[in-house]
Amino acid sequence: MLLIRPEMQLENAWHEYIVSGTVLAAWVFSYVGGYAVDRFGRRRSIVVAALVFTTGSLGMAFSPNKELLLVGRIVVGMGVGLASMSTPVYLAETSAPAVRGKAVTTFNVGVTFGQFVASLVCGLFSSVEGGWRWMLGLAGLPSAGLLVGALVLPESPRWLVMQGRVDEAEAVLLVLRGGASSADKHAGVLRELQEIKDSSEEGGKAGGKVPEGQSVVLRVLRTPSARRPLIIGCMLASVQQLAGVNTVMYYSASIIQMAGIGDSAAAIWLSVVVALANFTFAVVGVFLIERCGRRPLLLGSLMGVVVALCLLATGFLAMDITSPKIHKHDLLDDDPCVVATRCSECVSSSLGCGFCFATDGNMSVQSSCHKLGSGNVPMADVCHTDDVSWAVGWCPSAYSWIAITALVLYLVMFSPGLGPVPWTVNSEIHPLWARGVSSSMSTSCHWAFNLLVSLTFLTLVENLTAKGTFLVYAILGVIGAVLIWALLPETRGVRLEDMEAVFRTPAARPARGLDLVGEGGLHQVAPRVAPR
Repeated sequence: MLLIRPEMQLENAWHEYIVSGTVLAAWVFSYVGGYAVDRFGRRRSIVVAALVFTTGSLGMAFSPNKELLLVGRIVVGMGVGLASMSTPVYLAETSAPAVRGKAVTTFNVGVTFGQFVASLVCGLFSSVEGGWRWMLGLAGLPSAGLLVGALVLPESPRWLVMQGRVDEAEAVLLVLRGGASSADKHAGVLRELQEIKDSSEEGGKAGGKVPEGQSVVLRVLRTPSARRPLIIGCMLASVQQLAGVNTVMYYSASIIQMAGIGDSAAAIWLSVVVALANFTFAVVGVFLIERCGRRPLLLGSLMGVVVALCLLATGFLAMDITSPKIHKHDLLDDDPCVVATRCSECVSSSLGCGFCFATDGNMSVQSSCHKLGSGNVPMADVCHTDDVSWAVGWCPSAYSWIAITALVLYLVMFSPGLGPVPWTVNSEIHPLWARGVSSSMSTSCHWAFNLLVSLTFLTLVENLTAKGTFLVYAILGVIGAVLIWALLPETRGVRLEDMEAVFRTPAARPARGLDLVGEGGLHQVAPRVAPR
């Protein structure tokens, strides 16, 4: 939520523009990033992303009007789109097979840590005049750190090979694998370098099926071993978002309020707890991804998310069933509030009403539904007295704890698996010659469905109620689990250069015999393909 000082109050339309501007720009530039990482390199793309994000953050902090604030949000989204696409690819290409999952998962850990810190900053500056400038401007600090760090990083050895700069790739691999420390490690580096070269040459042959001059996208679509990973990557990104994670993260304070916590400050600080759970269990995912494997971790996480969504829907159902009854209404002409018989109906956004109730909890004494005046205050005088409370968008309930517990459980289950695994798999399954474009297309699916879910959540709540909305997400989660079980092979421990063999047969997955031999996975057994 953006907290804007009085001289820059936003109409609802402008609020939507500013909130969605970042996601929309991230969607577009996650696709553009595919061409950038292939043309200019992985490291340079990260440098540009960090520079763009830092510039956008400073622009937001010092924006004098809403138009420039929107521009700043769009610039930030450009940086987010580039970074979300290029960073996982860079991490996957520079990591040894034995630790690749952990390395890419740290990307997701960083995201969740940023969300946690952002929620703390929002809480601390929410009551400070002009605090919104600090909230937006401080986002430039971590991106500035990324900019400085990326300047000293080596380029991806696989991209260097693809550009014909083999000697530079060898030097980078020697640094990354510690190959200069012993003859055996040096020999391992040379073997890995030769495998990268062979994979690059084979990729060129695979792409040769399409006449020269046509796009890489067409090459991907016409090459089965590249098309299938693209379909799986887009599917994983879509399932991740359709499970409703951004309703939990973006609207956690709103959900907590809908659950019956009427104090805005309390809702904000409870959302900090939700963000902390998200970060803590994202760290757990770092330790599980190489132990459990991608498929088991992802499927277990997704089914846990479905259970949490069902519990969330159950909590809101319990609150609706026990919602306080209305005992009296306004007697004004054309009063829309007279149709409400319970608090849950009264506070529905479609009515534009609020609920008055006794502060001592005795609902039978006075509980009424009244029109909202300016500033969401009641038009009825009875609600302005000291012994009553006024609720807009929420109802007092003894079952609030169910919804809050379900929110935390959702992130406990989501963060170790459904959060990082789609990013990890997307960074490793695409062939080298198509990795940039294919990863960007998968990442653009992530941002497209992020935008779709974010923009439709409140509309779904209004039309289906909160419990119905979370049940929809649960059903989508079950469908996603079936698709993952049917389509996703296990990629743990498979060298990047061997991925095409995994996806060359439509209904195949690596056999369980894939074991790493030697330090860092440099002497890995070649993958065998077994029928599913």
